[in-house]
Amino acid sequence: MESVAIEPIVLGNDHGYSGTVTHTMSLIPTVVPIFLERRSGRVGYLCSITIAILATPLLSASSPPPTSVCDSLEWLTRTSELIVIGRPISVSPDVIRQDDAHFDEDATIKIERVLAGDLSDQTLTFRWRPDRRVYMKYWLEQEIEQPNVTFDFHMVFFLNRAANVDGKSPVWNMRSDLHGCGGWKTAIGNWARSIETIVAAIGGELAYMREHRIAPLQLKSEVFDRTKTLAMAGAIVPPTGSILLKIAERDYVIVPAYPQFQQQAMDLCRSSDQGERQRGAFMLRSYSDKTSLEMLMSLLNDEGAFRWNMSSNTSCATYMVRAAAYDVLRDKGISVTKPLLDDCQSR
Repeated sequence: MESVAIEPIVLGNDHGYSGTVTHTMSLIPTVVPIFLERRSGRVGYLCSITIAILATPLLSASSPPPTSVCDSLEWLTRTSELIVIGRPISVSPDVIRQDDAHFDEDATIKIERVLAGDLSDQTLTFRWRPDRRVYMKYWLEQEIEQPNVTFDFHMVFFLNRAANVDGKSPVWNMRSDLHGCGGWKTAIGNWARSIETIVAAIGGELAYMREHRIAPLQLKSEVFDRTKTLAMAGAIVPPTGSILLKIAERDYVIVPAYPQFQQQAMDLCRSSDQGERQRGAFMLRSYSDKTSLEMLMSLLNDEGAFRWNMSSNTSCATYMVRAAAYDVLRDKGISVTKPLLDDCQSR
């Protein structure tokens, strides 16, 4: 079987970034083909469906483009109850959407392979909330529109159990919190562009979890309570149990908080770059030993600040590293005296 990497298919309008950032968050659904299998008389795709959430700062009209943040395959594996390869066979409601409004869609897939979790059924129905630009019915429509070609759309689905099952709704929900980055990346930031690489990354994390007796994490709607400051920066706070690993200047990947990354977090907290010290403080959210707590306490006096002119005669500073350390300590339930976070003085 020949495998060929292909470029992403773009559905609908061009959703690439351009112009000035004016929103604190952009929600950009994308469907990204990962793998092309050439077979006799048919074309097959192994695809991933992701939801891109790009947090952007709201500091000025000249703010930089959104930072690329991707969920690694290892983090997706650790936080999913069921991972399967399959293809869509039906959707409900079976209607044509005329706008970009989000709507609930129940999709039924034929299971080709179970990668993680317990499932004996040959089909599975799950619920998700797409919009007109990205929806499961698109794949089924291709066979209708191109009757001379048979499409074998095999997709990787990361699923969790629905919170409230009423006997009528699907038991499973497809992950809708995924960060999109044009494909899958591994915990070391490498692209996973073949089925072998994807399955190997998932299998490797499952083996690590078994060895260390780690159960799948239950991702809940986390609310990380940020202290309001005069300057609201778009710092990215990874979920508890994960860290934000930098792999390029504006390229990050969310990975499980493996023990070996704790020293990296400590080193970042000692960096001469205040942005890296802030990232180090947020990484320590996933480590609770005495050394990590002592480092967070020391950052409450950090001098790193974002500075700007409030007016022609008033200059201000917001101590973002202090704010990060303070918020992480509060998130851990540790009560500390609030440090000076904002300081405005006449010039």
